[in-house]
Amino acid sequence: MVSEDMNKPSVEDPSKKRRYARAPFETKASVGPSPSGPWIEAQVMDISFGGAHVRFKNDETIVKGEQGEVCAVKFHAKGEDKVYVGKLAWVTKEETPDGVKMVEAGVNFGELPLEKKNEILKVFMWTKLEQNSQKEKSQENL
Repeated sequence: MVSEDMNKPSVEDPSKKRRYARAPFETKASVGPSPSGPWIEAQVMDISFGGAHVRFKNDETIVKGEQGEVCAVKFHAKGEDKVYVGKLAWVTKEETPDGVKMVEAGVNFGELPLEKKNEILKVFMWTKLEQNSQKEKSQENL
């Protein structure tokens, strides 16, 4: 007896095709059409040296949410804004139960110079440290 799974073509894990490993990184950020904005709020889901997975309201006056569209991502860490510009590599759109149109997308930053990779690492570390500090403070207040 042959299992149905054995007859299905194998699907390669898309994460193996990625040049850089992604790190879970949930934080607030902003997205816009250029390094100078205008900006709308976004939620970062994960990050790598090559890009970020972001989620934001579908505001077509700022970012249309179309594959290939230029998209800047602005992070705020340790009192500084850091902006990375890329293109939307993939896009999914959905509507929340309360009718808000959302875009979830991967922003490909391309091949960044070493100094920008180090900067992303610092943003990641400082944001994680700030998040941990906030968690500790909220637990102390309980």
